[in-house]
Amino acid sequence: FRYFSRNNIVPDLEFKLESVTLGTEKHRFARPTVISTSANSLRCAYGHTISETYIATNRCVEQCWVIGSRPRTSGSIIIDGRLSSRHKPISSSDGLIFRDVPGRFVLCYGTVTAIDSTGRKFRSIPRLNGNRLTISLPESFVRTAKFPILIDPVVGPEVPIGPTYGAAPKTQAAVEITASPYGFFAVWQDSRGTNGTDIFGCR
Repeated sequence: FRYFSRNNIVPDLEFKLESVTLGTEKHRFARPTVISTSANSLRCAYGHTISETYIATNRCVEQCWVIGSRPRTSGSIIIDGRLSSRHKPISSSDGLIFRDVPGRFVLCYGTVTAIDSTGRKFRSIPRLNGNRLTISLPESFVRTAKFPILIDPVVGPEVPIGPTYGAAPKTQAAVEITASPYGFFAVWQDSRGTNGTDIFGCR
């Protein structure tokens, strides 16, 4: 996933899911087994148990994981991914705040809310160590949660910025766009890089 808040040339944030640990079982991912889109969302399924969805709203992007069934072994749930940004990350009670070189707010990778199927919630702050992002749900929550559960951080700017730029190289496909009084958000499959197809997003 690539997030652009100022232009469509250099992303302000990039994220790639690497693994999900369910109890003592660690699941590593290269690419999703199924990709599907709707009017304002893109869903990546990794088998039958784990899925990752990006939902465009008026003000932000919701990055959601769904864990479909209870882990076969006891323990926590840990989501690990590679996150990079050209901006400086600052950990806060609101999540990870990214500022540019002059110190101006660019975007926020917000606090994480986990919700089980009864509506019970658990909130945590994502941790960034180098370029490794970790989201953890403790065993105490997992043990008593009713599955499936939704894990839902939010990515977004302080104010929406949506200028128009020229076309990107190579292939862009499966475009989905949503609009609001505040601006537009688009997601698409993009092959401009060197590692096959990525998921891009731009306000």
